[in-house]
Amino acid sequence: MRGEILAATGAIVGGLGLVMGAELLKRADPLLVTAMTSLLAGVVLLAFSDKEELRKLLQMKKELIELIALRGVLLGAMFNMSLSLIPAVHALFLTRLEPVLVAVFAFLLLKQDIGKRGWLLIAMTLIGGFLFITGGGTNELLGVRLLGDALMIGAVTASAYSYLLVKKAATEAGGVSLAAMIFTFAGIILLPVWAITAPLETGSVLLETNNLLLFCGYTLLFSVLGLALFYKSFESIDAWKASALLALSPVTGGVLAWLWLGETLAPIQVAGAAVILITSYMITISR
Repeated sequence: MRGEILAATGAIVGGLGLVMGAELLKRADPLLVTAMTSLLAGVVLLAFSDKEELRKLLQMKKELIELIALRGVLLGAMFNMSLSLIPAVHALFLTRLEPVLVAVFAFLLLKQDIGKRGWLLIAMTLIGGFLFITGGGTNELLGVRLLGDALMIGAVTASAYSYLLVKKAATEAGGVSLAAMIFTFAGIILLPVWAITAPLETGSVLLETNNLLLFCGYTLLFSVLGLALFYKSFESIDAWKASALLALSPVTGGVLAWLWLGETLAPIQVAGAAVILITSYMITISR
């Protein structure tokens, strides 16, 4: 039960932080935000990490390098770039495609039998995703939001692919220490990339009072608490169950986005979101 509580708490808190991040990323450079949130989260989590666990992680060089590149750098950059282009509530529900992708990777890489019922649920989830993204029409298939949706789906795909690596590393060396290492090295890599590719004066946007508060909220709620608790849950529960409990993120984050930012969804998008939530949950409990 402890693992379930950790995953559920991480999902609830992370959903609230994601809404703050979405608002911040409409104002600040996504690459800079990714670098700075990673560095701050990494430093905070290192303070709570076990030294022996950190040593174990450093010995798992291959897995650690893959996770830093995949989850820290690629996923982090794509996720934040997507948040800068699409509404927070939209991003929250797109993350529910993850259990579907996990099931697909399990079939392709681990040769696990998905079964007819599994493939039917996957097809239904994809239909729900189409309704949610497009609103039932094709007018949304062009322009900036399509790019944002594509980046979010890419980030979710990278996350789903990395599940096995996260499970192995978190079980052997500890979830909090794993999160600390991924964030710290990702920040160290991304900050110079931002400095080279963007005007340095764009960094001053983060120092504005409102943006600084959003930055701290996004970092502490989404990265430090949300993701660290999620990684920690991998120590005691299966990745599929943790993925199912992430369904709480759209609920809490969506309510905050509605109350604070006034974001809404069309009725057909609500229907699509419901399909995504229901079928994702059914896929997870059927594994």
